Amino acid sequence: MIKDFYAHYPIRKKFDLILVVLLALTAIPVVIGMVNLMNDTGGSVAQVVTKLGVMAAVTAFMLYAKKAICDPYVSTVVRMEGLAAGDLASPILYQDHKDCVGRMSRSMLVFKDNATERVRSDAVLHAVVSELTTGLQHMKNGNLTYSIDAAFDAEYDSLRRDFNATLTQFCELLSQTSTVANHVLTGASEIRSASGDLAQRTEQQAASLEESAAAMREVTSMVQQTAQNASEVGKQVEEAHTAATTGGDVVRRAVGAMDAIQKSSGQITNIIDVIDGIAFQTNLLALNAGVEAARAG
Repeated sequence: MIKDFYAHYPIRKKFDLILVVLLALTAIPVVIGMVNLMNDTGGSVAQVVTKLGVMAAVTAFMLYAKKAICDPYVSTVVRMEGLAAGDLASPILYQDHKDCVGRMSRSMLVFKDNATERVRSDAVLHAVVSELTTGLQHMKNGNLTYSIDAAFDAEYDSLRRDFNATLTQFCELLSQTSTVANHVLTGASEIRSASGDLAQRTEQQAASLEESAAAMREVTSMVQQTAQNASEVGKQVEEAHTAATTGGDVVRRAVGAMDAIQKSSGQITNIIDVIDGIAFQTNLLALNAGVEAARAG
């Protein structure tokens, strides 16, 4: 009973029980006085009335004390429960009191301010996260021109500016990358076209060189044939000179003609030497052309 009274009874019920006990204690003398008065065993009406007055005064004082103590205390407890439940709008009373109720009220005010600031911070943080999420969604969808224009709370506004700057730089980087890629593609196309032209010209030059080599071979063959014919003519001229020399007097009249023929033979021999040199050079040129053609093939 005493433990329940101490730990579990509400304060108003505690005052009610105290009032009942005090009334019982003050009622005992009143009842005794009334009994004595009725039995004429002593006592007087004045004493009874005085005791009733004392009893009424105690009752009035206890009722006032109950109201003066319980109302602020209970109201503070109820407001504290509301604050714990998230009620940040209702006012906090009794802050000017110097007793325990005033101390609790001022402590609740600190809790309320902290909770209000936390709610505000949560709202600001939620707005920041929402805006950044929207910006990232735009980025994911390819919209790199999106920017967060609404200013954040001073604590987070640098994050908004950094996000906008990062998105702008990323957009510029992609633009530069696209431009470089186009330049590389254009250069590759030009290189491919130039390579095709070079290959075509190389094939044409190889074909021309092969034709030149064939022509040089034909010229060489013709020069060799000419040299051979000139050699045969020289032999014939030499035989004719020998025949003319051994002909003696019969052909004296042909001596002048033979001298002329001999001079012509010398000139022909010189021509043959020149032709042999040309044939040798032509063979060297044909050999070099053949080597170059083999390398190109």
